Amino acid sequence: MEISNVDLNLLVVFDALLKTRSVTQAATRVGISQSTMSYELAKLRRLFDDRLFVRMGNGMQPTPRAQQLAEPVRRALDIVNGEVLRNDHFDPLTSKRVFSLWMSDVAELNFLPRMLNMLAADAPGIGIRTVAVGRQDVARAMAEGEVDLLIGFFPDVKSAGIYRQALFDHTYACLVRRDHPRVGDAITLPQFLSESHVVVKQGRSYEVVERFLEEQGFERRVLLVTPHCLSVPFIIAESDLITILPVSLARAFGQFATLKTVGLPFSPPVYNIKQYWHERFHDDAENKWLRTRIAQMFSSSSVPILS
Repeated sequence: MEISNVDLNLLVVFDALLKTRSVTQAATRVGISQSTMSYELAKLRRLFDDRLFVRMGNGMQPTPRAQQLAEPVRRALDIVNGEVLRNDHFDPLTSKRVFSLWMSDVAELNFLPRMLNMLAADAPGIGIRTVAVGRQDVARAMAEGEVDLLIGFFPDVKSAGIYRQALFDHTYACLVRRDHPRVGDAITLPQFLSESHVVVKQGRSYEVVERFLEEQGFERRVLLVTPHCLSVPFIIAESDLITILPVSLARAFGQFATLKTVGLPFSPPVYNIKQYWHERFHDDAENKWLRTRIAQMFSSSSVPILS
């Protein structure tokens, strides 16, 4: 017997007959006429080559073959109803889901503290795991569910099948030592150009500001180039060097007692922070819930940036 040749609705008919032991009551239960139910019973008998139900007294009694089929048919219907046809409902209050997020440094500083507070209040069982994969693997990782959401400035992510949503604009600031001998609460353009600089060569946001400075014809003395932004505040604190950082990073580091953030002496470039997800999970209830909450918290051009 090939499953492709079986009308699976017959399993519903069989189960109704088994529960009611009556053609009339089974027809009512399934929502068909009594004559149609009799026709369906005839099809069941041909399918299994067994009478299945025989009339005894005022009811229909199952044959030994029908009794053998009873439990497997119920299990099959339970699986179809509970797993195949279930409503894809997601309850954040009871979920134990761990979401995998790939975030830039700026995204982690802006998103994680507020996101974790939101989860503690609204979804206490949900966890967050930040991951990183090679840029060339981002589409594959998202398609395979290794990365639920990608959040940050990723202008190279343009693969077909990846959705994106703009969240907020971001820009840059200058980080200096608090008792810098030449830079007070502000910095002039001549001061900015004459000071020695640390350049953080990490991520696409670095490329945006470096390209901007080049286009403006601003020439600086770059004393240090590093791919590690976490070492920068310690270097700045022990020297007279200055640096340009995304404003979130600059203000976060500016909370150190030995550092301060000052505005740049020109209008810096602006770039957009987005969240990305794969079309495979576009209608997934869990993924949709998380990205909706993120958008509610951060989708605004006036989002406060670690002030």
